[in-house]
This record gives sequence, C-alpha cells and structure tokens, in this order.
Amino acid sequence: MNLVKTLVLFVIFALLAVYVYFYEIRGGEEQELAEQVAQKIISFENDSVKIIEIRSIFNRFYFERTDDTWRIKKPVETGADKATIEGLLNSLKNMKMVRSFTIRDGEQKDYGLVGRSSLVIFQFNNGKRDSVRFGDDTPVGGNVFASKGDTLVYTVASDVKNGVTKNLFDWRDKSLTKVKQSEVKEFKLKNSKGVFHFVKEASDWLIKKPRETRAENSKVNGVLRKFESGKAKSIVSENLDYPDEFNLAGPAYRIDFYLGEGKAHKSVILSRLNNNVSNVKEDSRPQVMTVDSLFIRDIDKSFFDFRDKKISEFDKNIADSVVVTQGDSILYFVKDTSDTWLLEGEIEVKDWKMNALLTTVNNLKAKKFIMENVSSTDKYGLNRPERKVEIYHRGEKIQSLLVSKHNDKKVAFSPGSQKVVEIEDSSFNNLEVKVDDFIDTSVKTSEEIS
Repeated sequence: MNLVKTLVLFVIFALLAVYVYFYEIRGGEEQELAEQVAQKIISFENDSVKIIEIRSIFNRFYFERTDDTWRIKKPVETGADKATIEGLLNSLKNMKMVRSFTIRDGEQKDYGLVGRSSLVIFQFNNGKRDSVRFGDDTPVGGNVFASKGDTLVYTVASDVKNGVTKNLFDWRDKSLTKVKQSEVKEFKLKNSKGVFHFVKEASDWLIKKPRETRAENSKVNGVLRKFESGKAKSIVSENLDYPDEFNLAGPAYRIDFYLGEGKAHKSVILSRLNNNVSNVKEDSRPQVMTVDSLFIRDIDKSFFDFRDKKISEFDKNIADSVVVTQGDSILYFVKDTSDTWLLEGEIEVKDWKMNALLTTVNNLKAKKFIMENVSSTDKYGLNRPERKVEIYHRGEKIQSLLVSKHNDKKVAFSPGSQKVVEIEDSSFNNLEVKVDDFIDTSVKTSEEIS
C-alpha cells in the first residue's frame, strides 16, 4: 500500500514539475520575449542590411555594403567607418519604444516628424525596404519622438537619434593607411632627423641605412603601429590637385612600405607641422587628411632612437656560473644541480639577487655610444675596470661586461659588441655586488648544522 502511495505522489510531483516548467518558467520566458519583440519598432539582423540612407534638411548620406566593408556613396565616394555604421545598426535594432500614442494626420509637424526630422531608410539583401523617422525631443524624460511614417508616434531614447545625426567626418573611414604591420617586410622613412631603411629578418628589425646595425624592435614597431591604427584628425580636401597648398610638393616626412613576399609598394607623405597639424596623403586614396603633433613626434626619431642600445645581451636562462671582479676582490657564484646559487660553492645566496644581477647585465642599455669597433679600451679606464662580470655556461664564457668611471661618466664595454658606451648611474650601481645583500641568512651552512 505504501508503495502505491509513493508512486502516486511521484506522478503528481512529476506532473507539477512539468506544469511549472512549461507554464511558469518557459511560458514566462516566452511572454517576456514576446513583450520585448512588441516593444521593438524595427526588426532586422545587421548582416541582412545592404543599403542605408539617412535624410535630413542638413545632410543626405547613402551607404552601401560590399562584402564585409561599408562605403559612403553620397555625398562623396569614399570608405565608411565600419564600427560607426555597425554602431548605428545595433542602436536601431535594439531600439525600444518607451510609449506610443496616435495623432491625427497633419499633426506630425508638431512633433518634428516632418521638415526638420531625420529619416533612416533600410534596403535589405532580399530587396525589401523599411524606415524610421526621428523628430523633436520630448518635453520631459530625455526621449525623442519617432514614427514609421503614419499617425502612430513612439517615444524612444534620445541617444538613438544621436547615432543618426552625425556629420560626414563621423561616418567616413579615418584610417591613415590600409597597411597591416604584420605584412611589412621592409620600409624606408624620411623625417627631420634623416633617411632610414629598415629590413625585417625573422621577428627582428635591422637598420640598413644610414648605418647597418640592429634596430630596437619596440621603436620600429611603434612607427608601424602608428600608420596601421592611426586615425585622421580631419579631412581637409577630397583630392590633392594643388600639393603646394598643403605643403606636400616637397613633403617633410615620407614612408615607403614594402609588403609581403612580393614587396608590394605603398607610400605616405606628410607635411611639416603648421599650428601643430600635419597634412597627410596616402598614395592609394585621393583625400588629404591631417594628424597632430603627437603623431609626428612618434615617427620623428633619430638613428640613436631607432638603434638597439643593448650591449651585453645573452640567454640568462642557461647561465650556471658567474665571476664578479670588484677591484682586488673576486667572487665566484655557481648553480648546483638543484638550481640553487652558491657563493664559493657552499654558501647559498638569494636567487632573486642573482636573477637581478643577470637581468641588469642582459638588459644593459647605452645612454650614449662613445666609440664603436673598439680595439683597445685603455683610454676609457676599462683596462682596470671597477667591476667586471663574466658569465658562463658549462665552462664556456657566454658574456663579459666591464664597467668603470671615466671623466665623471659611467662607461661600459662588452667584448662581444666592441662598443664603449655611457650608461646610467642606476645601472652602474646595480652592478655592484655586496656580499651581505646576496647571502641568504635564513639558510644554515654545513658547519652551523654540525
């Protein structure tokens, strides 16, 4: 009997669960979705829109989608800013009415829905059309009046209308170039400091002119990022019929890109700054654009700025012994089989201090290049250096660095680079090894244990 009661209760419970799911939970979700759809004034998916037209008493814009890009067809033929167009579509697609009411025919002007209104017309891929019109702000509530062209008026959030009433510059593509940094294999740059030629080898950049040396990758890539992601501040002309008018007949700056394996060529010219503005023209587009002084500052760098300033780089992960000479003192550090650094083979030292020392040597940069291709360092006080750091891997020396003072300057020399350079005082100080700072006092020596 108890088994029968249990089965009956189970069936009742199951039926209740089904009822709750279909009528309360799922039904509630469907009702909420239906309410959301009912609040929408216009319904579409972004990729279904092929043409957008915006009409007002001030402007008339005509946009057309081609594949994954948008173009402005009127009032000028040029590229459109995809993000701005997609933002407009999202705003209109998600637009919901706050309230609705009916007016009499002829009263549209009282709500700004004729004359001073803004009309958006859509044409879809299937050829169908739809539209929505925006009028005046509502007296209260921060909304605007909208209509589908009949006597039914909606109020919607005012930011939707703000997304419609933009000017030509807002809508247009403001990218300076269509060059992708990853595609650039080589480029030439002319600026106020000289003419430079850069060539990429694997993931690194080399300077070929004015003198062949390694480049500082971050500085070179910074220039390329400027041209890939930089945006025009304004468009001053739709064409360059008169280069003298924009100081582009003899440009102050020029960059020539060579792209891909075929070294396809693209170039950009820029004028000298005038009132903190430079005019820009890319060879594949007719418009003359402008950038500000911050853009120019980042491309107007010298040979020293562009060149690699590291003088003692090595693979610090394979270093297993270090010899530090400071005057008459010589310190030997070695890494044991458990990757623990030991002083004189028995005193454990702080791992982070050894890592900091190796990092300082590895990342040491020239503040100024004093002399290159040096055969003798006697005149710089480096024949008897104040500090000398020698780094080994399995008994083979992989780096050596000498530092000293010369004429109130801190100088350094690495035999591998054959360069004498001035370094920062902080780098000089970081190369001093104070034994007490390195010893890990929390670890007992074998003598203390015994």
